[in-house]
Amino acid sequence: MQSNPGPQRTRIHDGWNVFLEEHLSSFPIFVRNDLWLRRWTLPQHRQPGIEINITHVGRAFLSVNHQVYPQSDRLVSAFPGTCAHDFEVNGSASAPYKQTVICINESLLCTLLQAHGADVDQQLLDRINAGYFEFTLTTEQWTRIDTLCAQLVDVFRHKTPWWQQLVSADMTELLTVLFRPMRNDFQGNKTLANPRNRLSGEHTEQKAAQLIDADWYTLCQRYVDRNLDKKLTLEEVARRFYISPEHLTRTFHKIYGMPFQRYVQQQRIKLACQLLAKADTPIAEITCAVGFQSRSHFHRVFRTTMGVTPNDYRLAVSKGNVPPETL
Repeated sequence: MQSNPGPQRTRIHDGWNVFLEEHLSSFPIFVRNDLWLRRWTLPQHRQPGIEINITHVGRAFLSVNHQVYPQSDRLVSAFPGTCAHDFEVNGSASAPYKQTVICINESLLCTLLQAHGADVDQQLLDRINAGYFEFTLTTEQWTRIDTLCAQLVDVFRHKTPWWQQLVSADMTELLTVLFRPMRNDFQGNKTLANPRNRLSGEHTEQKAAQLIDADWYTLCQRYVDRNLDKKLTLEEVARRFYISPEHLTRTFHKIYGMPFQRYVQQQRIKLACQLLAKADTPIAEITCAVGFQSRSHFHRVFRTTMGVTPNDYRLAVSKGNVPPETL
């Protein structure tokens, strides 16, 4: 958390946010979390995509096309980045202002929602593109949004391996949680005349589709392969990647030729074969290492899959006569 967004993220030239334009051209999501303890003003500017402001606590003033909108606790506001807008905060140590700012390409926003079965309300998108609207989250909604914002910002800031896919997954759930109540609770705020302006194009849409339609299951596969010692239920893994269990197992069947749970079992047995090839690894230890709760269950599944018991497989390996794999 920081006291202000810093000059590198407010690089404005002739009223255009050059930093955001450069970032969104390389990755179509930008997210920032700020805490202001003093007065701060962001000059009027524009940028590509849709901007979503989520106020956690405090008071500020957002001006969109010269219309001023007060920002307050649990308020969500959205508008096209191509609208001229500026921001003023009167933060202090006793009354800080905290917000999460999201900038996202509109075509990716739709792709994220549609890929996970959430309806995209075209009327709502039209209103976003027309100017400005806002709504206040309920206490129940806010609890989830606050957690998602912290999680999203942490991944985006530290950029650990596969951070793009993790950001996309977190963003998918956050947008889904936001957009569903938006459809029901839209308060009919003033709309501002502004030409509709999408920064999309075939390249960006293909990139978004690849990001969601391909990389999430690659990341999921890697997660499974690296956590075979854990309890990998369909529901738990689906929840971790913000998709439905049905979509997860259907995708694994399409990509890997088998349902999710069968894939997990196959990978457990493959790892067991590798460990059994090491004569000094006790079978009891292997049982735990590949995620089986009991030795009897491990023996039963291994024999069904490989045609021999774990002990017989190890003996065959030691004699150079490995049974043919049936995986």
